[in-house]
Amino acid sequence: MPKSKAWVVKVGGSLAGHAALPAWLAACARIPAGSVIVPGGGAFRAAVQTSQATWQYPDDVAHRMAILAMAQFGLMLNAISPVPVAQAIGLNALRSGVGACDSPLLWVPTLSDIEKMRALPADWTVSADSIALWLAGLLAIPRLALIKTALPVEISERPGDAARGVVDAHFPRLLARQPCAVHYFDAGALERFKVLAAQQ
Repeated sequence: MPKSKAWVVKVGGSLAGHAALPAWLAACARIPAGSVIVPGGGAFRAAVQTSQATWQYPDDVAHRMAILAMAQFGLMLNAISPVPVAQAIGLNALRSGVGACDSPLLWVPTLSDIEKMRALPADWTVSADSIALWLAGLLAIPRLALIKTALPVEISERPGDAARGVVDAHFPRLLARQPCAVHYFDAGALERFKVLAAQQ
């Protein structure tokens, strides 16, 4: 069992219009101190893909825009959470505050944060899933929860399962270099998430 109780929890953007979203946010607000909530991109990210298809600008530009799409969803999560989710902060404040705050923190990526992600490919092989895993490594948080509306198959918690269309293409490569306990949840798995998050 990892010594730290903290989690990185990535809330998928596909939950943006889901009826279960408020309950998930309430559960996320009660996970151990030192945990970090990472927003997905969802419809905001999809808008970037549509725009790039129209105007054919480079992937590295689209990559930056997609990360800012995560920020938009994060601001939305912070606004609608039924209980406080600490504060919406950038990476520098997150790194200094994660050990000092008595509640989980919500990360809202900024342009300056993107410059710190140079270890990640600046293209569509990377989504919020890989970024959440990268953040877990940066903050030395040993457990990652990926919350999605639905999972295409019943997956177990082995690294090889990451290639089954559940996460982005870069995720399995990053996970191989940066071991982390990854847990997958669909929108209906809230009670299982609560049980795992409460374990010592």
